[in-house]
Amino acid sequence: GMVAMLRGYLEFWGDRPLAFRFNRWRRLDGLTDERIDRSEQMTRYGVAFMQKAQVEGVVRDDLPPGLALVMSGGLIQFWLESQIEVRDAVSVTGDADLSDEAFISHIMSMLRADPE
Repeated sequence: GMVAMLRGYLEFWGDRPLAFRFNRWRRLDGLTDERIDRSEQMTRYGVAFMQKAQVEGVVRDDLPPGLALVMSGGLIQFWLESQIEVRDAVSVTGDADLSDEAFISHIMSMLRADPE
């Protein structure tokens, strides 16, 4: 389900740091036409997955499914590139150090249709 998708996305980029850096460069300085083509190919499946999760009552339906997809993916990308800053921000209030799984749980708590 959703947790497996988020975990898979995090693991995919986490296991490929050079590809992650290249993808980041591509978003910043890549060719616009290539970015549009790739975005259309990738998001078609992701948005459909998010819509299904909304229909199943897993993901809240007050967010457009594309926005829910981009928000969750963006948070994972931010986590991968900014763990020092995230861990520092969390530690200010004495909260426990975050693991990948804990970070995914926090993303799910924001997306979840029925907050626990």
